[in-house]
Amino acid sequence: MTYVIGFGIFLLGFFGSLFCLSNVLLPMFYSLPRLREEKKKGSFKGSPSATPLIGFMLLWTGIFVLITFLNVYFLSEYIVPYFLGFALSTAGILKKLYDKSPDLEDDFKDRFKEHWK
Repeated sequence: MTYVIGFGIFLLGFFGSLFCLSNVLLPMFYSLPRLREEKKKGSFKGSPSATPLIGFMLLWTGIFVLITFLNVYFLSEYIVPYFLGFALSTAGILKKLYDKSPDLEDDFKDRFKEHWK
């Protein structure tokens, strides 16, 4: 039974951190630098604000910290499967950043479509 619980905690760590960290790391390392670069080039009409992105990143950071704290506090015997899932999802997100996935470009253009010239 402990293997089943451990596998469930692994899945929680993997999918939970995949969702939360993709909402934190992708904007932090792609959208914000790209927004700054496009503002310098003058590609936008007006000046799009980074405040919603930063607020969204802070929200998901808080949710992720809460999930991790609850797991460490209440399910400390299953901490290894949780952080193994966390590490695998982080590696997947970093691979997506490193490969310059076309999805990142599409998401960026969709997010700031009303500001393009």
